[in-house]
Amino acid sequence: MRVAFGAVCLLFCFIVHARTERAIGILETQPSHTLVQSLGADVISLGNAHFVLWEKTRAGAAPLFEKYHHPSQFSLHDDARVSIEQVVERVAIQYNLQSWGLARISQRQLPLQDAFAFPVTAGEGIEVYVLDTGVNINHVDLGGRAQWGINTVQGSQNRDINGHGTTVAGVIAGTEFGVAKRARIIAVKALNDEGGGTLSDILYALDYINSRAATRNRTMSVVNLSIGTERNDVLSRAVDELANTGIVTVVAAGNGDYERNNRREDACNFSPANAANAITVGATDQNDVLASFSTIGRCVDLFAPGVDVETIASSPGNNTTVATSGTSLSAPHVAGVAALILSEENATTVGHYAVKQRLLQTATRNVLSRVYGSPNRLLFAEFDTTANNGSGVPSPGGNSSATARLTLDGICLLSCLIFNLCIIPFLFHYA
Repeated sequence: MRVAFGAVCLLFCFIVHARTERAIGILETQPSHTLVQSLGADVISLGNAHFVLWEKTRAGAAPLFEKYHHPSQFSLHDDARVSIEQVVERVAIQYNLQSWGLARISQRQLPLQDAFAFPVTAGEGIEVYVLDTGVNINHVDLGGRAQWGINTVQGSQNRDINGHGTTVAGVIAGTEFGVAKRARIIAVKALNDEGGGTLSDILYALDYINSRAATRNRTMSVVNLSIGTERNDVLSRAVDELANTGIVTVVAAGNGDYERNNRREDACNFSPANAANAITVGATDQNDVLASFSTIGRCVDLFAPGVDVETIASSPGNNTTVATSGTSLSAPHVAGVAALILSEENATTVGHYAVKQRLLQTATRNVLSRVYGSPNRLLFAEFDTTANNGSGVPSPGGNSSATARLTLDGICLLSCLIFNLCIIPFLFHYA
C-alpha cells in the first residue's frame, strides 16, 4: 500500500498543552536542603552539576540562592523551548539493503555496494535511549526489542503520535533498517505530539536515563538526542555532564534554513549540538555532499547519512516505512555504531570518551565535499570482516518484513492523527 501526500494542512494539527513554566538554577555544589524546601524545588544531579527546578511563579529565588550559596557557585535560567531536529570480531553481512545509509557507513569509497557488515553481537546487551517524541514499540522492525521508559510530557500518552522518535529508533536498531540489530530501544518521551517541549522536561528525562543506566552499567548505555534549540547553556551543560558519567551521548548537529537565509548555520549556535563532550553529527547525501540543511563548523564531530533515509514510521499500523531527511537521521546512525562497538568490546571498560575517540579515528576522511571548514569525517563502521562466514544477518527476533509503505512527499512532513480518522501532514520549521 502506498499512501502519498501532496498537500500540507495546518488546521487543527497543533494541540496546546497548558502547563506552568519553570525556572532552573545550576549549582556547582549540592544545593542547600533549606533552599530546595523553600522553593518547593526538584533537584536533578548529573555528573558535577546540580539542576534545581521550581515553578517560575515562586518569587524571590535569587535572594534565596544568594543566602545559601556563593554567587560564583550558581546561575539562574528561564525554562526554554526545545524541538525535534528534522527536515522533512565476527561479522555478519546484510544484503538487499533497504537503506542506503547502511551501505555507506560500511564502505570507504563510492559507488555504493549493496552490503552492510557488522559484528554478530549486533548491539546485543546494549540499551539505547531515544529521547524524543516517543517510539512505536510495537513496530515489527523493532522485533520486540523496544520498551517504554518514561514520559515527562504532562498529559500526553505513551504513544509516538508525531512519528519522529520512531524514525530515529528504526535507524538505530531496526532489523532491516537499523544499524544495531540486537540492541534494545528505551523510549523516553520528552517532546510533545507536535515535536516541541520544554528544557525542564528534557532535564527530567536525562535524570531518568542517568538513574536507570546506573542500575545496570552506564557504559552499556547510549542516548540519542535528535533535538535542538538556540544556544542554551543549561541544556549543553546537562548533556556534557551526562557524557561525563560514561553514557555514550550522541546529538544531532541541527538543521539550518539555508534556502531562506542563503548561508550555512553554525552548529555552535545551537544546543545540545554545541555540547563539547557530546558526539555531534551532521548530515550528508548519497553523493557524499553536505546536506543543504545541515549545520557546520568546529562543533560538528563527524557526518553520517541524513538525506532520504529509509526507516520505520509510527503509523498507520506497525509495519509502515518512510523516507525522510535531517540530522535527526544522521545522529542515530552514529548511536547505532556506538552500540555495536559496546557490544563487540567489553562494555564495562568502554565508556563515552573511548567510543567517541574510536568513532573519530575510524571515520573515513576527506571524501566529503562542501563541508565549509567542518571536520571532513564520515562515519565508518569498522569491524573485522575476514572471519565472516557469509551466513547473512543474525536474527534479532521478531518479524521485520514491512508490508505497507508510507511515502511523505516533501522534505519535512510528519503525520498527526486528527479525530482518529485521518492523517494530516504538517511542516516543521528548521530549528
